[in-house]
Amino acid sequence: MTGPGTSIPAVDDDTLARLLTDWLPEQRWFAGKGLELTGVRITRREVFLDDPGVLVEHLLVDLEVDGRPQRYQVPIATAAELPGDRRAFPLTPEGASPVIYDGLRDPRGTESLLRHLAGQDEVGGLRFRLVPGATLPEPTWGRLLEGEQSNSSLVYGDDLMVKVFRLVQPGVNPDVELHAALADRECPAVAALRGWVELDDDDTAAGDTGAGPTTLAMAQEFMAGAADGWAMATASVRDLFAEADLLAEEVGTDF
Repeated sequence: MTGPGTSIPAVDDDTLARLLTDWLPEQRWFAGKGLELTGVRITRREVFLDDPGVLVEHLLVDLEVDGRPQRYQVPIATAAELPGDRRAFPLTPEGASPVIYDGLRDPRGTESLLRHLAGQDEVGGLRFRLVPGATLPEPTWGRLLEGEQSNSSLVYGDDLMVKVFRLVQPGVNPDVELHAALADRECPAVAALRGWVELDDDDTAAGDTGAGPTTLAMAQEFMAGAADGWAMATASVRDLFAEADLLAEEVGTDF
């Protein structure tokens, strides 16, 4: 099939599922490392951006991993060639045309995500929501942070981060609830919640009970140079054990 306004064809579901079967276990955020992937099924597929030269789609993919269900969201881009970011993690083999690659590595796709968020749009069931009074930067490309394991985060400018939850769990993500609760109490030590992306999904194949919207992504203030709280806590405990004869405040890394 081909989307309107683009000459880039979208591959069929069966072909895409075969590509995903090989590609997903190689991604750092895949939660089934070392386990057998026995089934891949595309359960939702929406056109996210349809521009001349690139087609960006949003997928929900249900897997069977050692007989247990896992659901992932996988934005993909289809284009004549890879973008300037050579770490685009293509699904297709070298020399294939068109090429299919990680949609969060496509500049126009990341800019489109920010535009949808700013407009509080609805795209094929995806709802983009802003916290009242929240501000966003002008539409621009997002740069993907490289260190994360379970999620993928895009940074826009120097003050906005959008965290995409790769492994989809039903219901409101605890990150959104926690940031919203701390913001209500005007906590200055935690990045302010700006918005989120959600989806009503009644499909029970991956354990979804249909009990309200499922969070797919969270937009928050980007605090450059901020430390991870869990890393700070574990470092504090490590240093305390290393200096067992000292009190926590005497070690110098009291959490």
